[in-house]
Amino acid sequence: MYFFLAFTLTGCSSGVPTESDAEDVFATLFHKQIESGDLKIDSFDKINGQESEIFGVNEYTIEYKATISFPKGIAPECLNDVNPDGRPKGSWNCLGKIPRKPGATEERTGKFRFQKTEKGWENSQNHKLY
Repeated sequence: MYFFLAFTLTGCSSGVPTESDAEDVFATLFHKQIESGDLKIDSFDKINGQESEIFGVNEYTIEYKATISFPKGIAPECLNDVNPDGRPKGSWNCLGKIPRKPGATEERTGKFRFQKTEKGWENSQNHKLY
């Protein structure tokens, strides 16, 4: 009887990656910026999730929307060194940088794909099991 009860209770979970799993992947991708205080995750939401099978491999795709902020800004010294379209004017220190004002926020959307393995769901971006 106890085995049946334990099986029933564990069978209630969906068994697929969760919103917090996807947020962990997102945070892993930006861990250096988060640890240095250059980037902060203000919100993270799972928009949709879809399970599929491709060539016999079970996959689960999570669509997300995240709001991030830049407490220190990104290259704020380059803010006045850009063309109207946002490209740097040519200062060597600013080439390749997209400046942000301190405290600026952005919304990011995307997808994370997880593959079912014997030990759990694996994400290819951070190679962690969930």
